[in-house]
Amino acid sequence: MMSANPSTSLPPEITELAIRLGAAAADSARARVHLARSGEMREGPEKRWMRFTATETVDVTAPGFDWRAKTGPLSCLTVVDRLSGEDARSELRLFGLLPLSGSPPDRTALHKGQIMRYLAEIPWSPDAIVRNRTLEWTGLSNGLRVSHPSVFGRFSVDIEFDADGRIDQVSAPDRPRLKNGR
Repeated sequence: MMSANPSTSLPPEITELAIRLGAAAADSARARVHLARSGEMREGPEKRWMRFTATETVDVTAPGFDWRAKTGPLSCLTVVDRLSGEDARSELRLFGLLPLSGSPPDRTALHKGQIMRYLAEIPWSPDAIVRNRTLEWTGLSNGLRVSHPSVFGRFSVDIEFDADGRIDQVSAPDRPRLKNGR
C-alpha cells in the first residue's frame, strides 16, 4: 500500500499523475480550486436528461466541495451538493432559495457518497493529489485506488488507466444512491 500522510512524501507514481493532470507546485498557496461545468444530468436511469450549468469550489487540503447547478425550465432549479468536514448535504431548491427536497436522513450514506464523489473527481483538482495528505493511495494492476478514512468509515474509488497511461474510468461500485426514494 502506498500511503501518504503529512510526515512522508508521495510515491513517485502519485506525484507523476498529479503533474500530468496539471497540479501546481507543492508549495502553492492555493487552498481551493474553482470549476465551471455544463452538461446533462438525470435523477435516475428512467428519468429524462436535463441540461445544467454548475460552479464548484473544491478544497485541495481536505475532502470538501460546494457544487451548485442550475437546471430545469428557465434554470429555476438549483441543486446543491456539499461536503465540509462532517457536514454533507444534497438539496434541491426552487430559484436557489425555496427548499424542494433536503438531504437524505441517512447521514452515513450521504457522507460516504459525498466523500466518494470528492475522490472520483480528484483528477479535475490535481492540486488535491499533492496537497491533501488525508488521502491514502494503493497501486492496482491497471491503476490506483484512492481512499479517505473518516468518522463515518473508510471510503475508496478506483482510478483505472488505459494503455497510454491516461485515465480511462473512475469507479466506485458501492457508492450509495437514492433508489425508489430510499
